[in-house]
Amino acid sequence: MLKNSRKLAVSTAMAFGLAIVLLVIGVAGGYLAGSTAPTVTSTITSTATQTVTQPTTVTTTVAAGTAATVTQQITLTTTVTQPPTTVTTIIAAKGLSGEIPIGIAYELTGGLADWGQMMRDAILLALDEVNRNLEEIGVDFRFKPIVEDTQGTAEGAIKAVQSLVETKGVKVILGPLGSLGVKAAKSYVDSKQVVLISCCSTSLELALPDDYIFRTTATTDVQGKPIVGMLKMLDVKNIGLIYRGDAFGKSLADVVKKDFTAAGGIIGVEIAYTPDQPDYSAEVAKLSSEVRRMGVGPQTAVVAISFTEDGIPILDKARLDDTLGAVAWVGHNSWKSPSFLPPSAPAAIAEFMVKVGFYASAPAASENTVYKEYVKSFEAKYGKKPFPQTEQAYDSAKLAVNAIILAGRYEGQAIKQALPKAAAYTFGALGHLRLNEAGDLPLLVYDVSQLKKIGDKYQWVRIAILDPATGMLRKVD
Repeated sequence: MLKNSRKLAVSTAMAFGLAIVLLVIGVAGGYLAGSTAPTVTSTITSTATQTVTQPTTVTTTVAAGTAATVTQQITLTTTVTQPPTTVTTIIAAKGLSGEIPIGIAYELTGGLADWGQMMRDAILLALDEVNRNLEEIGVDFRFKPIVEDTQGTAEGAIKAVQSLVETKGVKVILGPLGSLGVKAAKSYVDSKQVVLISCCSTSLELALPDDYIFRTTATTDVQGKPIVGMLKMLDVKNIGLIYRGDAFGKSLADVVKKDFTAAGGIIGVEIAYTPDQPDYSAEVAKLSSEVRRMGVGPQTAVVAISFTEDGIPILDKARLDDTLGAVAWVGHNSWKSPSFLPPSAPAAIAEFMVKVGFYASAPAASENTVYKEYVKSFEAKYGKKPFPQTEQAYDSAKLAVNAIILAGRYEGQAIKQALPKAAAYTFGALGHLRLNEAGDLPLLVYDVSQLKKIGDKYQWVRIAILDPATGMLRKVD
């Protein structure tokens, strides 16, 4: 007969219960590829007591001078103390309760309003899903979105961020979309220890380690590769470069110049313009003159780095110019906005883009299960298809939630420290979100599409994709 008893030095039932919070949010959202929760190390001492009954021969003196052998049943008790055992317990969300504010500071008006509104909607969808998951498992806290409009300006970004922090007590802000707003808000959020996650800011100037800025996108050194790759595929030797003279425009233009000249190309003219001008006639006239000087033909192209509010008036002038209508145009992701197409813009703009065979690069849709579910849910909620890249905003919201729960409390410094760990095990619509030391995605798959008119509709048709491992662009069927 063998009996064992064990005594635990620490109770862990509550810790395991809290662990469910993080795991359910991760699994329900398709996000956590492994446990990212904080851990508590407990030392457990096990004491095993064994009671053994066995026959034993004992010599006993029965009377004086007489010895007899008697068989008796004797109980032997052995106590063994096992060495201390270390048990790691996953816990999460122990300091969270009630409504937890999540700031959303996006460009809802101004030149990026079309993108900003879509990004906001993607974030609201993500938080709806998270809150529904929390409700289903009986957790008593929820995430409350609080929206502010940056108006697409540096001043507006600072005002929106300050309002969220100082009047709403926000410790995590999603947005702004563009580098202009992120750069404007950076010193403030760093000083206030408020985490800011941008879906789409790519400026290399903001790729700094150990700050409060994180980005669910790659920087312009990656963004510029498909643009230069397309120029090489077209066998272009000379370009006229026209770009916004802000943080984003300068950063991407610098990458294009560096990579294109390294490949043997020539920058025939470089025109940096001030955004939000009432008229771009002078810039377009200069571009036309320099392109004519370089030589109109297949070996000359225009590279344009613009947003909707400046891109449309630039194209409206360029479409009337015979020189600019006789060379190829290549741009970045913003050119793929539906705002360049009718009914949002005059049909003449789209006709010009088709005429010049406009090429635009953009992050490629991952087509994984999470992405497909995201698109399906977005259409069900809003009755329309999401813009390209809105999945980056969707992922930024889920990443923020995972980081907050991982931190276990709503405090900026703790969330900042937890965020890279949460990202390392987060799988979203983009795929794996492991960040580099600057808090950005190190790689991103880009494709290049060309605007074509098919029937009476304008459609972007993918023609090439960038291999992030090699940095090379290859044609697709």
